[in-house]
Amino acid sequence: MKRLLLTAGLILAVLVTCVWAYDARLDRVKLWQDFQMMSGSTFTNRDGNDIAAQLDVLDTIAAADLTKIDGITNGTAAASKALVLGSSKEISVITTLGATNIDAGASGTVGTLDVFPTTASKGKLAFTCTDQTGDTTVTVDADAMGQASTISIPDPGGATADFVLTAGNQTVGGTKTLSSALQTSAGVGAKNGATVAAVEYGGGVIYKTVLTCTATPMTFGDEGGQGQYGGTKIYDFPEGLVCTLGAVIDGSITLTSPAIDAWDGDIALGTAAPTDHQTGLVAADTGRYLQSTATTQAVSKVANVDAITIATGLTESGARWTDGTATAADLFISLLVDDDAAHDNTITGTFTGTVTVTWITAGDK
Repeated sequence: MKRLLLTAGLILAVLVTCVWAYDARLDRVKLWQDFQMMSGSTFTNRDGNDIAAQLDVLDTIAAADLTKIDGITNGTAAASKALVLGSSKEISVITTLGATNIDAGASGTVGTLDVFPTTASKGKLAFTCTDQTGDTTVTVDADAMGQASTISIPDPGGATADFVLTAGNQTVGGTKTLSSALQTSAGVGAKNGATVAAVEYGGGVIYKTVLTCTATPMTFGDEGGQGQYGGTKIYDFPEGLVCTLGAVIDGSITLTSPAIDAWDGDIALGTAAPTDHQTGLVAADTGRYLQSTATTQAVSKVANVDAITIATGLTESGARWTDGTATAADLFISLLVDDDAAHDNTITGTFTGTVTVTWITAGDK
């Protein structure tokens, strides 16, 4: 009886063990809960390959390092994770890249370094390189600077353009070809009035000022038996001793009623506006920069104005020195209207056109 019970117990134990070991999914059998390999043992996978050596290597990797290759998203950089390229060999979400040397492309393979601004969909800055004459390197090097500096590339106003490098002190040699005159903002005067625009050309010694007037208003006084007179300031020279080399007026003057349609008059450029008609536009002040010049006869109250500074040949220069050391000299455009019974001091007018003056300054005291 005891032998029978012992046998039954052994059979029951075997059955329990088999049931415990058998997996309900029918795809694997749990034969052990703890498995240790002796030195020199083999472990064969289902393909018949011995992977014991690989398991030994895996055992040498620290658990903290194993987490760095767990949960990787291809093509996306993440803190404390390994990097795996995406399908297009790209990596994104890298905020800081520290390296001694970075190559964009390789010899025979073009590369581009792209820098994006803060705002999305607002373009980018691309650094590229075209083929060089020889196998040489072009280096962009920042010289030693005494302060933190920002170098800005201005808008060239076109799809393609070259730019000129400048510095505080620089020696420029070789032939220079300029497609347009050099504009400047240093040492120049100031235009007067909202209807006047100024463009300044020059290089610190000789200046050319082009004043574009758009319906610049003119007011007139009336002198009985003489005619109407008026002028308006369009420019202030910089303070100092100024020499005007010559001037050109190109435009038209439109008068209002009660001026007759076919009026006649004289125009000039000077340091002041006329205070009467009889004195006229004289070289001392009202005609200092450009002498009194007749306009064309007006048609429908509009007269063409084309005048230039004229000097007496071989005896006189067209240049005029004006002392603006105490108070900066002004530039007025002035007009005298010939007398007519229909005119009175209610006449007003406008000048539209350009006034160009070439001048130099000897300095200020």
